[in-house]
Amino acid sequence: MSEFMPVDCHTNNIRLAEIGRCEAGNKQNFITFYKILATVIIMTTIYFVRHAESDRLVRDGRTRPLTKKGLIDRRLVTDFLSDKKIDIVLSSPFKRAVDTVADFAEKYGFNIEHIEDFREQQSGKGLPRDKEGNPSDDFLRKQWDDFNFRYSDGETLHELRQRNIVALTGVLMSYSGKNIVIGTHAMALSTIINYYDASYGFDDFLAMNPIMPWIVRMDFDGDILIKIEKINLFADLGKNENKYQHRRINLESDKNYILECHCRVNYACDCPWARKISYEEYKENWFSNKDQQESFLSALIESMADERTIAEIIKTDSGETVAYFWVPFHGEDESFVWADVQDLYIEEAYRGTGLAAYLMDYAEKSAKSHGAKVIRSGTGCENIPSQKLHRKMGYYQYRMEYEKLLEQDSDNA
Repeated sequence: MSEFMPVDCHTNNIRLAEIGRCEAGNKQNFITFYKILATVIIMTTIYFVRHAESDRLVRDGRTRPLTKKGLIDRRLVTDFLSDKKIDIVLSSPFKRAVDTVADFAEKYGFNIEHIEDFREQQSGKGLPRDKEGNPSDDFLRKQWDDFNFRYSDGETLHELRQRNIVALTGVLMSYSGKNIVIGTHAMALSTIINYYDASYGFDDFLAMNPIMPWIVRMDFDGDILIKIEKINLFADLGKNENKYQHRRINLESDKNYILECHCRVNYACDCPWARKISYEEYKENWFSNKDQQESFLSALIESMADERTIAEIIKTDSGETVAYFWVPFHGEDESFVWADVQDLYIEEAYRGTGLAAYLMDYAEKSAKSHGAKVIRSGTGCENIPSQKLHRKMGYYQYRMEYEKLLEQDSDNA
């Protein structure tokens, strides 16, 4: 959290208390009292709410809806805002931003006022994107390095920031002294933060980007920012191990679930040519190969003979299954023991909640307690969320593997 305190609130309060003790009949004291009263902070608090997970398959940014997970996660926003004495609910007109604050607005009887200039950045035609449909990291870095960088007919970050700050200034003038909610977007909100804190840059944006929804509280005296606080609604969910129950795998009852999870992990981390088919096709092929299943199960069973191995089903307190985790240990020589994250599967509704980071941290602590020198983990070249998680958790790339697909001659096919 960064704080900016251009006004000495404490001093003003002391002065006001002293003037308040003046004699009621002294006209001059009353004049002085009201002059000082005018200098006391009239606090305006804004809660910027970056939208929950949206459906990237819908290319139209204005109408893109929330996913099923996003509709669930927006309840965290409602819970957080429930005791904040909100007066006004505003939003970007984009559907994903409106829908993220709509649950709160409907529950507490607010109308949502749409403000066009709080919309997200206009992307240029032909913008380079990753496999998930997000703008590529290379493009994002160029933008953050140069706020006047423009791709095709898109907006620069300077233009995006300028119109959002103009809209924000209007809100501060119209709703002075109120507690306000504003539904917004990742890049739009990041440029607002950067306007007040120039140190907020590309790396900060990347760290924030996977967190949906995300809240930033800003306190203003007039149009002067006094304090900024960044709030991760998932922090407690991801870091508090008491929220999750760890159960050792029971192959008699868990076999089908484990095979399904392992198959999904394989698909997410497989090579590009193998992922050209749909998951359902991939699954059908994988389950038709009994040798693959037996090989996996044999390795899992063998590793579970080692008490150090993490082979667990993760459940919530209510009994809902949320993850499967397999981390065997290697190295009979005590001088070099290493842990190997083989499988980590998170149920879709719990992705982005911090659960994956919590489990990776849990594995690291377990590895240390058993004397491991390193912990290793592999992923696929197209599994971008997994790669970002590894970087976030402090993993570095220590080895690379290459593959070349050998096309078969039609005569020999």
